[in-house]
Amino acid sequence: MFSFFKKKYQSINIKEFEELQNDKDISVIDVRNTGELSSGVIPKSIHINVMESSFTSKIKKLDPSKTYVMYCRSGLRSARACQIMAKNEFKDLYNLKGGFIAWDKAR
Repeated sequence: MFSFFKKKYQSINIKEFEELQNDKDISVIDVRNTGELSSGVIPKSIHINVMESSFTSKIKKLDPSKTYVMYCRSGLRSARACQIMAKNEFKDLYNLKGGFIAWDKAR
């Protein structure tokens, strides 16, 4: 298999996310646009819109040795955010499958 096809992040479900969320060393990043925040946010998450041209410069201010969980509305843009972060030397990345919709349903 070609190594460049290997994902540099893991997709996790809500149960796995809840287990990770208890770790104080985990940072949760909401990559949705500002308008979507009105539908709610996952507590303690930080907002960095993946669709903004400043996304890469903003993530470069973060510590690449830490663990990050990304979420968007449904899980697609957060997967893209994981890819961008992986290209920028972040190693411990997770994408929340189903995004905010799945998290909101599970509450």
